[in-house]
Amino acid sequence: MKRKWIMLPAVIFMTAFLSACGMGERIASVFYSAPARGEDGLAGRKEKEKQEVALGSDFPEDFGGFAYMSSAVLVTEDSEEGENNSRELKVMIPDGDYSSINQNEAYSEKDGIKFRISLNPAYTFLSGQGQKYSLEDDMEFFLSYTYDEFYNTYCKEIEISEMVQTDNGIRVTVKYLMHDTWLEKYIPVFCTYYLAELDKDTRVFVEVTLDAENVNGETDGLIAELETFYGFDIEWDAKAAQKKLDRFLAGGGSEINSFSTGYLMFELPEGWYQDYYYSENANTFTFLPKEDSVENISCFIGIRREYVGEGFIDTKEMAEDTEQGKAIFEEQFGDRAENVEVTDYGMTCLGYAVKLSYTVRGELSDEKVEWYIIADKGYLYFIYASATAECTEDVFGLVEDILHNGKVREE
Repeated sequence: MKRKWIMLPAVIFMTAFLSACGMGERIASVFYSAPARGEDGLAGRKEKEKQEVALGSDFPEDFGGFAYMSSAVLVTEDSEEGENNSRELKVMIPDGDYSSINQNEAYSEKDGIKFRISLNPAYTFLSGQGQKYSLEDDMEFFLSYTYDEFYNTYCKEIEISEMVQTDNGIRVTVKYLMHDTWLEKYIPVFCTYYLAELDKDTRVFVEVTLDAENVNGETDGLIAELETFYGFDIEWDAKAAQKKLDRFLAGGGSEINSFSTGYLMFELPEGWYQDYYYSENANTFTFLPKEDSVENISCFIGIRREYVGEGFIDTKEMAEDTEQGKAIFEEQFGDRAENVEVTDYGMTCLGYAVKLSYTVRGELSDEKVEWYIIADKGYLYFIYASATAECTEDVFGLVEDILHNGKVREE
């Protein structure tokens, strides 16, 4: 009886999935050239171009000394124990077609530049206990989650520069290739981040993003004005960006179709995509080949994870008596499934697995289904695949490739 109770938690979870979905249903470059900028050349130019305003200085709100930018006011509302700790800061932002100002943050798009500035943003500056982090720690934290490969599969060939000190803060440049799903192409991007401390209670975070698809003949002038006002260098090199893209395409990088669940990263053939229609909650990830649609699904791959706690289930003990496991699942399925088999699959990238397979008889086509039940470090994983006779993909082979070659996030 002991092992039967070890098997039952998996049955309970799977029965919930099956009843929700139904046994027979699917769960289912042209660059505008711009001169390269060296640090020394920029510094020399800035010394000659003395402007009336700079970040942190006071100036009229209707200041018109820039050709590409106009003034904006950022404010924070911070009241604690009857004290008003609000901040106000005058800044310059590009005169873009898409601009917005929302209290402590401003955003603008102009001449191939996406610009964002934040005054004391929530994701930086202070810890939960009110302890101030260093500028370097703040920047490192921001970059670590922004460019986490398990949550950012659209960026390839990511290069993060060293932190460069400025008069008031630090600067970092990140270069990468962004996959544009609408244009179905990779676009070189240079993104410069700047974090400055104006006084002990005031920090400013600036993001300047340039992409090769949208830069134009006016971009260089806007870059110069941003550098002059904010006091940090903005890196952009069209030739270097093109070389980066050429190397990536020549190496076959564009043919890699990467996916991530946040804890598991893997590759699927070109044309596969993540489908959201059959994902009943945030814990379920469903993947389909491109030719399939909601009305006509011949195969799919599903991945699900639940936290159940340590000792809730032991797949190694389940594997010791697969015949009992088979009997339990046959009882649960009844006449809805045939050819039920439970086998000891062994180790996978996620942990030790037990494999369940069965066939569902359909009016038009039979459906073959395989589940891999994995328990590790308090988590219960289900990786499953389904295919009808019309399926032209080796969906079960793809699942085995995920199990053996998937990259698992370290907790």
